[in-house]
Amino acid sequence: MRAPSSITSLSSAFIFVTMSAGCANGSETGGSFSASFGGSTSSATATAGSTSGASTGTSMGSGGSSTGGTGSSTGGSGSTGGSSGGTTGDPTCDPGFDPPDINGIDEDGDGIDGELCRSVFVKSDGGSDLNEGLVPDEPVQTIGKAIEIALLYSPPRDVLVASGDYTATINLASGVSIFGGYDGTFAQRNVQTNVSRIIATENRAVIGNNLSEKVELDGFTIVGIDYMDGGQSTYGVWIKDTSEGLFKLDYCTIEAGDGGAGSPGSNGSKGADGGNGGPGSGNGSAGSSGMSSCNAIGGQGGVGSTCPSTGGSDGQAGGDPTPVGQGGSPGDSGCGADCGDTGSNGSGGGNGSHGLNGAGGMTAANALSAFGMDGFWTPPTGNDASKGDNGGGGGGGGAGGYDDDSGVFC
Repeated sequence: MRAPSSITSLSSAFIFVTMSAGCANGSETGGSFSASFGGSTSSATATAGSTSGASTGTSMGSGGSSTGGTGSSTGGSGSTGGSSGGTTGDPTCDPGFDPPDINGIDEDGDGIDGELCRSVFVKSDGGSDLNEGLVPDEPVQTIGKAIEIALLYSPPRDVLVASGDYTATINLASGVSIFGGYDGTFAQRNVQTNVSRIIATENRAVIGNNLSEKVELDGFTIVGIDYMDGGQSTYGVWIKDTSEGLFKLDYCTIEAGDGGAGSPGSNGSKGADGGNGGPGSGNGSAGSSGMSSCNAIGGQGGVGSTCPSTGGSDGQAGGDPTPVGQGGSPGDSGCGADCGDTGSNGSGGGNGSHGLNGAGGMTAANALSAFGMDGFWTPPTGNDASKGDNGGGGGGGGAGGYDDDSGVFC
């Protein structure tokens, strides 16, 4: 008999167990972990491995008691007693006499820890789902098949699982308890040396939905699946719509998978282009600045009506630190220096730079997430990214050179 351990029940319509700390460590002196569901959060005491229930003098056949009547003759065998109750009953078993326990003790002397005549046997290496699975020498290969067989009996049989990897999501069934930690012959049970692993193939490794009879999951390492992206959640043991006290999780290690990163947000729309710089003009007024909706205007063109002519103005970036286009230099001017000289063309203004991208949005706090009515976690949405900088306006073109021959006799 194992000592009771005080725990805090996890009481809600559903529970998600995704961390290794959720289970007892499986030592012989350690207590059990009993997960309860359905009410408010409360403190409870769980006693592991209780054998209360039917007496040892009653069979589990549905037709009557195996102790029988006294019969018509002295010392008779009780021929008027009840029948075995059909092919699905287990009339020769004493249910509750030798339930599987953490110490692996064979209390009824049938060669296994558990009841040989009311168990289904599973072995990943060497088993076959074509077997009946009713004796240790003919195990089935998958836990799912064993659960199907266990449900053919009334009450359902226990499922005993040898060490090995069982790569499949397990759907629990009402009344079917599952015990891992057996060696390949099922003669010994030790959950620490005979590791039975359930490895998820989808977002939930173990599923229990709307359980109506007691179910115990005992002696397993349960491994959740990893996701890289897509915002996908992952669950080790997922129980929903199950009344308090019907599900018991005992001597398990649960390795939570990695949830997927959220999908990146879409890029913001392109900012408006910086305005073009105005063209410079020879012997004329300055060209106007190019326009922009975000005030990233182009530089004004150079002035060509004075001698010497001037270069274009630099562009602007609407207050952002984006590098802007530099104004073009003016052409050479001839300001009364010689006869017949001509001014040269001014150079074009430089292009403004592209604005920098805005910073990515921040991950939202977990407080903004919640479990939905379907029992699944709804992750929060991250914050919007910040605005990118405006592009820089182009520089204004330099004015062409100005030729002024006044004061020069030609």
